[in-house]
Amino acid sequence: MEVYLNVIEFGDGIYGIEEASHYYFNTSAKKLTSYQASLLAAILPNPRYYQEHLHTYLLQKRKNAISSVISRVRGNKETRVFVKSLKE
Repeated sequence: MEVYLNVIEFGDGIYGIEEASHYYFNTSAKKLTSYQASLLAAILPNPRYYQEHLHTYLLQKRKNAISSVISRVRGNKETRVFVKSLKE
């Protein structure tokens, strides 16, 4: 997953999560908010199109669905324990 996020295209000439974070939000990938991360995930099916259409209804709907899943996962104790074990 880490390798994928470092090479995936997030727009015309924008490759990797770090570059996308700076391009879209003027911040580093480590400092992305849930909203920002959700939006970047939502543009992946068609990044060149969404690069110019960030405020479309469909993109916002996708972002909201991703945000909802992130919230549920964060609230799940088993998931938190699993993620913590991966970091150790």
